[in-house]
Amino acid sequence: MDPPVLARAELIQLARQTLSLSARDAGEVLDNLIQAISHFLGRGEEIQLANLGGLSVKLTARRRGRNPKTGAFAIVPAQKRIAFSPSPILRKKLLAYFLAKSTSVDGPTTQT
Repeated sequence: MDPPVLARAELIQLARQTLSLSARDAGEVLDNLIQAISHFLGRGEEIQLANLGGLSVKLTARRRGRNPKTGAFAIVPAQKRIAFSPSPILRKKLLAYFLAKSTSVDGPTTQT
């Protein structure tokens, strides 16, 4: 089962409710935020968002890979990837959420 996805429309609705904005204004705020994040990441800069975490561009090394269909080996070129590092506050909230979820669904796990 796939986890729920927060879509753009839901973010706009949340901004409308929280900031008392029109749908158009909330959409512009979201678009401008995404554009700014893309701009700075495109320049290779790191972004730190308080209570959320950081976004940065990481370079992956060239490596040897394998085509899953044919099994043939190939060289995968070095690539730039976006990395996210959660803040300690977010990490703590996620840990509490997943611990509560794992104990409420299955009950405490015990080994025999």
